[in-house]
Amino acid sequence: MNIKTKLMIVIGLIYFLTTIFHVALQFTGGGTNEGDFQLLGVAMILPLIAVLLVHKSLFSDPIVHTLGLSFTVNRWFFIAMVLPIIMTLFKLVGIKLLFDEDLFGAAFFQSFFFLWIIGLTVASVSALFEEVVWRGYLFHYTKGFGFYKSILFSAIVWSVWHLPIALFYKFTASPFAGTSLFFIHLFLLSILISLFRIKSNSVIPSAILHGMLNAFYLQSEPFSGDGLLIEGIQIAVTIVFTGALFVPAIFQQKTALRSHC
Repeated sequence: MNIKTKLMIVIGLIYFLTTIFHVALQFTGGGTNEGDFQLLGVAMILPLIAVLLVHKSLFSDPIVHTLGLSFTVNRWFFIAMVLPIIMTLFKLVGIKLLFDEDLFGAAFFQSFFFLWIIGLTVASVSALFEEVVWRGYLFHYTKGFGFYKSILFSAIVWSVWHLPIALFYKFTASPFAGTSLFFIHLFLLSILISLFRIKSNSVIPSAILHGMLNAFYLQSEPFSGDGLLIEGIQIAVTIVFTGALFVPAIFQQKTALRSHC
């Protein structure tokens, strides 16, 4: 079976399981039920379940080496711990300028250490279940397509996979505008996370970055401003930091992608 067919089967099953999951949540209250809303994190393990099911039933080739797990520590491990905090500060400044909200008070600094611990532990471990598929498994099978195609392919697949969150929970009052902005933002974040995977030769920094982004940067509860404008601020900040890494990567040797496992 060729690579494209294998990817179509895996991605199709991921989307199918995810659709069933979100439909089931809607029947039990969806975003109006606090308990069900907290269950959204369960969806993070569905891609890995899909990969394991497909390989167990259809393929006999080894899978562990495709997941991108390498524990060789390099600078990208530490950059992943810090970058989301810097991005969050830029986001807060933007919100301060637009909405005049005082977000740098005592409550912010009291929650900072707690969020940092959550980001490096629970959030990063949860994100690892995703990353071994999106930036591990998919990367392994698409790296032969080339630098741009590999990154853009995973960005599209990952962003589309998240769309039910925007439609059913995050932007129910303005689904078209909200979902469009949400897709653009996740597309850009996926490029950023993929660059960490490529530069570190491991999905571990990607998982740390992903977890820290969830804990800090993507939090919206403290803000009373318009959700669409806040999403726009995040897109602007993400463009700056993704561009700072992606533009230099364009000038690097494109064939370096093929050397990563």
